[in-house]
Amino acid sequence: MNIASEFMGYPRKLGSAGIRNHLLILPTVICANRATELIGHAVPEAVVLQHPFGCSQIGNDAEQTFRTLAGFATNPNVGAVLVIGLGCETTQSERLAESITASGKPVELVKIQSLGGQDETVRLGIRLAHQMSEELATAKREFCPWAELTIGVHCADPDDAVMAWANPLVGRVSDFLVAQGGKVVFSEVPELLGATARLREMANTLDMASNIDKLLLEWQERVIQGDRRIWHLPHTDGPEIATYSVSCGSLAKAGKGPIQEVLAYGQKGRKAGLALMDTPCSPAESITGMIAGGATLILLTTGSAAPLGSPIAPIISMSANPQAVSILQEHIDLDLTLLQSGDLSIEDAMLSLVKLIGQVTSGQKTQTEKLGYRDFAIYRIGPTV
Repeated sequence: MNIASEFMGYPRKLGSAGIRNHLLILPTVICANRATELIGHAVPEAVVLQHPFGCSQIGNDAEQTFRTLAGFATNPNVGAVLVIGLGCETTQSERLAESITASGKPVELVKIQSLGGQDETVRLGIRLAHQMSEELATAKREFCPWAELTIGVHCADPDDAVMAWANPLVGRVSDFLVAQGGKVVFSEVPELLGATARLREMANTLDMASNIDKLLLEWQERVIQGDRRIWHLPHTDGPEIATYSVSCGSLAKAGKGPIQEVLAYGQKGRKAGLALMDTPCSPAESITGMIAGGATLILLTTGSAAPLGSPIAPIISMSANPQAVSILQEHIDLDLTLLQSGDLSIEDAMLSLVKLIGQVTSGQKTQTEKLGYRDFAIYRIGPTV
């Protein structure tokens, strides 16, 4: 393809590059949400993250919340972080700040209990946020190779047009980015349960195939127990979460592989190429996990033109559903409806998408960025106690 081999980004350490340069204001716990919100009102150029977790979580959930918050803070799209802690939370603010510092990013920590309450926290937080924002404003974009890009791929409300046209197109682009040395992350494991054999074929080693088998088995057990049973999905002799055709249609967006890694929710990949992340199908939770794992851009296919955004990473939305595109055009970045009629070739559609990726990675805003969508949802495994 006759396209640029570079984009204009913000080089970071360890061979990655951001496509945005956000100041992130990050609460460690739900009790710090209000102070975070007030600081954000005074520093509108900053990105404010809010969530209901950080307190009374145990085991895997406590670690997953920490990993997700740390992953967002160390994502290449974030240039600096202001951590707002309470002081008695499960997600320890000092540990979180230390993990961000280890990534080489500027980080400041303020704690509500240490400062005597919300008012002083907000005053100090505003002052620190303004200082950090002014420093970030001096950063300049530089030429960066595709190899420094990590993308996540997701399909929301998939329909026949998504399965037949949009997902295979994204799969081709995934293969292109992998060939350039980049990273591609796909997820939505429950939707892949009907394509076990195909996933095994895509594994780069026998050990990787075993890891995939283990992940699929864990999900099958999760969704059939007690009141979590998914009754509306097809069953044969036992529960079947997704048919072969649906699973293969979902898998198409990942490209040909091979799968280099199986990642926990929010875990950062170590290898270039294709990785499978353990996430549910819920769009906000899946996308949050992939961004925590280092994705700086999301390619979203949707049959309903579902409006999805992220606080720190742009989402390129595309659909091949004529009705959805017609009614909700303001949500769509790339109209693929002409693929069905043959008026647009898959090669031309691929060229359009790769060019759009180059524009967005170099600073052009996506539709949901313009509309202000900032969806953030951490996947929850078990109960809070």
